[in-house]
Amino acid sequence: MSCKPVLKIKSTEEYEALDELFARNGAPLCYSEKTEIVHAWALTHGGGALEALIGGLVLVKEREAAGEKEENTAMKRKQCDRYFIKSMALDRLYRGMKLSKILLDKACDEVRMLGGRELAVLAEEPQSEFFKHFGFQEGRESEKDRDLHLLVRKV
Repeated sequence: MSCKPVLKIKSTEEYEALDELFARNGAPLCYSEKTEIVHAWALTHGGGALEALIGGLVLVKEREAAGEKEENTAMKRKQCDRYFIKSMALDRLYRGMKLSKILLDKACDEVRMLGGRELAVLAEEPQSEFFKHFGFQEGRESEKDRDLHLLVRKV
């Protein structure tokens, strides 16, 4: 009889646990009044009392802030088709096992199901290379002045 590790990915609303995971792995989750959480996933290892949270991803939709100027219709449509990864992390011991791909595929599937066309993330330089490895490309709206890169992946 073999003892394979039990890995599960599941929907979650345990945002405090995800916050701790993200902070522990240098990817803090920052909320704002413009952020609407669409879906969150937890990646766990083990079962029962020994189950441990080892990874997670939060998918969001940015809402227009009250009082903002009306943008052109084409830009508004593009924003409606785009969902964002607000935060994503995987504990160091579990990296290099293709688990990040599983989380990103879940997010892409969800965006497609919601009728979206793009999955995007704002990332700093080292993280931007990680996302490019998974098919994300520089968006035209990158915020170079803040050292952030808008990376977009068609779903």
